Formats: sequence, C-alpha cells, structure tokens
Amino acid sequence: MRMKRCITKISIILFVQIFCISGMAMAATYYVSTTGNDANSGTSRDKPFKTVQKLADQMVAGDVGIVLAGTYPQRVSISKSGKSGSLITFKAEGTASTYGFKIIADYIRIDGFTIPSTPAVTGWTTTTRSTGSGVFLNGNYCEIVNNIISNTSCIGIDIYNNSPDSSLTSHCLVQNNTITRAGLCGISIQGRNHIINGNDISHTLMAPASWTNRPSGADADGIRFFGSGHIISNNKIHDIFLSDGNTTAHIDCYQTWGPAYDIVFDSNYCSNTDNGMQGMLTEQVYSPVSDLTIQNSIFITQGACINISNKGTQPVIPNNKILHNLFYKTGYYAVNLMGAPYSEVLNNLFIDCGDHQRSYVSTNTSTTIGYNCIFMTDGKMPAGSAYPNDLWQVDPKLVNLQNNDFNLQATSPLIDAGKSITGVILDYYGRSRPQGKGLDIGPAERPIISGMEDIRIKVVNP
Repeated sequence: MRMKRCITKISIILFVQIFCISGMAMAATYYVSTTGNDANSGTSRDKPFKTVQKLADQMVAGDVGIVLAGTYPQRVSISKSGKSGSLITFKAEGTASTYGFKIIADYIRIDGFTIPSTPAVTGWTTTTRSTGSGVFLNGNYCEIVNNIISNTSCIGIDIYNNSPDSSLTSHCLVQNNTITRAGLCGISIQGRNHIINGNDISHTLMAPASWTNRPSGADADGIRFFGSGHIISNNKIHDIFLSDGNTTAHIDCYQTWGPAYDIVFDSNYCSNTDNGMQGMLTEQVYSPVSDLTIQNSIFITQGACINISNKGTQPVIPNNKILHNLFYKTGYYAVNLMGAPYSEVLNNLFIDCGDHQRSYVSTNTSTTIGYNCIFMTDGKMPAGSAYPNDLWQVDPKLVNLQNNDFNLQATSPLIDAGKSITGVILDYYGRSRPQGKGLDIGPAERPIISGMEDIRIKVVNP
C-alpha cells in the first residue's frame, strides 16, 4: 500500500499551492470578448479575440487567456499542452459561457466558466463523451476549477482514459465546481492520483433529452471512480431524485466496478434519500478493487450507506477502512462488507440505521469492528448486537442533526471514546484530531480550548 493513503486535506492545500506557483511564469496575456475580432492581436482589452477557440489555438505554455463576460456559442477544443511550472490558463472574467471544453493535453487550467449546456449526442462512445460532457479531459496535471456546469448531454466533468487505471491520465485537480443536471454522473474519474475536492453535485439525469440511443445501463450517480491513488474530499452530493425522470435508475452517490484501489474519501457529504438508493456501491467486475478509505464523511440514505461486496464468483475486495463517519436514516445495513476481508469499521456514528430489522454492519469475513455508537431516536433497541467497546443505544448529543450541525455537545458521550488509530488527523470540519485525551467517535472532533469558552465552527448545509 502506498503512502498516498495517508494524504489528507493538508496535502490538498499543498497541491493547490504548487499549481498556483506554477502559473506565475507567464509568457503572455490574451483577451477574448464577444465584440472582438479573431484578426486582432488579442493582447489587450481593446483588441481582443472574438472566440475562445482562437485563444486555444494561439496560447502556449505559460500564457493566460482572459475571457470577458458574454456568451460564446462554441465548444472549445484544446490540444496544445503547457509545461511543468507553466500552465496554459483559461480564465473567465464575469459570467463567460461556452458549450464546454474538450481537452487532450497536459498542464491546462479551466477557471470560472459557465457551461449551461453541451451539444446533443447519441450512443455511448468516446466521441459521445468528448462531445457531450461539460469538460472532457484526457491529460495530466490539469486543473478544472470554479466552474458552473449544467444540463450536459452526458457527464459533467469526465477525466478519461481508455485504460481506467492508466498513468497517462494523472495528477489532475477538480475543485469547487457546481454540477447540476449532468447526464449519467456528475464526475467520472479514471487514471491515477487525481484530487477531487469541494465540488457540489445535484440532480443528475439518466435520460437527458439531448442524449439519444443511451446505453441500457444508464444511471444517475454523483461520482463514478476508477483507477488509483485519488483523494476525493469535501464534496457535496445531494438531491438526485427518481422524480427527475430517473424512474429506472439506481442512484448512488459513489459507484465503481473496478479497477479502483488505494483511494481516500475524506469529509464528503452524501444525501440520497429516495427509497433503496445508496451512498457507495462498490463491485469488482474488473480487478483490483481494494484499499478504499472512507472517513470523516456524512451519509444520509435509504439504501445501504456503504455497500462493498463481491457477487458470486467475483474476487474479494479487501483492506478497506471505514472510520469516523456518520450514517443516518438508512433502512438497510448501513455498512455491508460481504466478501471484503481485513477491513475496519471503527469510531463511526450510526443513527436510525436498519429499521430495527438489520444490524448496523453486515460481514461474512474477518473484519475489525468496534468503538462505534449506535442510536435509534425512537428509543427502541437497534437490531443485532454490540461489537467490542460499542456505545449501544446511547444518545450521541449532537448540536443539531436536522440542521446539519454535526458537532458534539459538551456532554456528548462520544468525546474521547474512540479507538486510537493512525491516519485520521483532521475531522469533517478540518479541525485537528485528537483535541482531548483521545479520538472522538463520529465525523466531528469536539474542540477544546483551555481556559476559554468553547468556540465551534458553525456549518449550515455543508
């Protein structure tokens, strides 16, 4: 197992800082305006280009293109690469909208664009993906940041390689994008060592009107993940409904069928509340699938919150860590680990899970389980039985669960009650762990400030 598994939010900050520094060595700045002319030099605001495609054709490593507010009815194709330390940057100034980007290049930055729709597509081919996705990316060391993407014919942001675990698509940053009504899924990840951080995904569609002859298995998911070494953190997936036209969809916040291994999910929020829909569905059609770490996250679902299981003759899915999460309102097993040996389920908080019919966890292999809190708000005992050091039917005393304030009250029994483990050094809110004598159970670490009144991070609708 690589050291990548221990990377946390601190690494994301360093990753972003490296990219910011890399953009400093700029060769030229160009401008694009709806009132411009592609015959202009483009090097000043009073002599801008007219099209973003002209900008893409003109720029070289280190250049920055400023696209002024306006509507640019074109899909931009980028094939020139930047260099290490000299990205090619496309920067929207104000609301600048296009029909999206097709990037087959390295060291490219797309920053702040509005993509209100993409061209119509048919079938399910690489051409479909590269034409109908909001941003289609096949490259290395690229950044897709701060964009607003909606009504795409297929995937919102598609990091693609025809070999899902290829190192030839790697080290990209997808951060702070808002993706609404994408087709199939909000973000699809292939390749290696990407950071997917701080994105908001909602209302994914299995059947956009602009996508004809869809594959029979078209679904409506949040993030689909393949490859290895990724950090998927601080994302919010919510409000994907069957009533949005997804009548036959099986909605998952996260889904893979492999290969997918050595991936960290940290401090994410998943609300998937239609009946039977799941937080994470992990199967192994293509090997390997293993070494998934899910920590500090919130899962509010009606189906299984985390379903990591092999089916039939599939290989086992080993070495998973499920640590310091909150599972809420699931009507199924909150954590299903069938055929997932050598896994750990520690320091989690389970509220109203199992409908008094199923235990909070299901497993048929050697799994380390304990130090979890299980609580039913109706006062009745949960189904199943406690594992070692579990807090069984104990009120966790959160500040305000209904309003998404997952902090612990000063009298919470979860404080310092977790098992000592390594690798989880921050909590859902970005606070260091531990704050007291030991780790707190659940996604939030109760802050302790000696000699002062407690100061708490307030979060509404994280």
